[in-house]
Amino acid sequence: MIWLLLACNQGTEKEQEQTCSVENYALLENEAIVLPQDACQTLSLRSQILGEGTLSLRWEQHNHQLQPIISASGDATFQGLVLNGSYTLRGENEIRLWKQGYQSWWWSGVTDLVEPELDEYGIPLTGGDDHGTSATEEKPYSSWWNGLVGKEAGDSLLFGALSSTRTRVWSAFSDHQAWLVWGHRGDEIALADGEELHLDPVWIKTHTDPFDLHVEYAQAAAAYHQL
Repeated sequence: MIWLLLACNQGTEKEQEQTCSVENYALLENEAIVLPQDACQTLSLRSQILGEGTLSLRWEQHNHQLQPIISASGDATFQGLVLNGSYTLRGENEIRLWKQGYQSWWWSGVTDLVEPELDEYGIPLTGGDDHGTSATEEKPYSSWWNGLVGKEAGDSLLFGALSSTRTRVWSAFSDHQAWLVWGHRGDEIALADGEELHLDPVWIKTHTDPFDLHVEYAQAAAAYHQL
């Protein structure tokens, strides 16, 4: 009888594991960016607009692309849009970062995460774009244009910009918190009353294979540019 009960419990646990979805695209829900309820991972990002004047945010979602649109009520200056929140990934191993350098002289590769250094707005500091003179100034928790965090034999999460026409786009991560940022690097944009600013769209997805995620991101970027 005891053996039967144990066998039933094991079967239930396996069934519960199989009911969650491994591959998930981010979506909009109550002004937050989240994963579907049946996802094996979790993600919840809230927005913060940096600038002067009265600015508001709305989103457009098309073919798994998320595009932020900033609107000005009165003359205003846009300085940055920050998404910040929590995430979780399955797996027993430590989370590592697949990072993209800012230019050819800033290193790209896989690194262990460290706790981010924050600026006065509570946003992680970056290194490569701010008059840097050495690749050692690039931060091991941030990534330009696209960034991925993942666990060996576990889940991965990728943030990727699909274009770079208006501002720089970058991401940063701790082992439980994520940031996705448009601007905030001195690239201010003046807006007239009633003007809208269509920022570059992004692509966010989870998977168990980080290589496949990068391939899919590249395909999404090519499709966005009709290549």
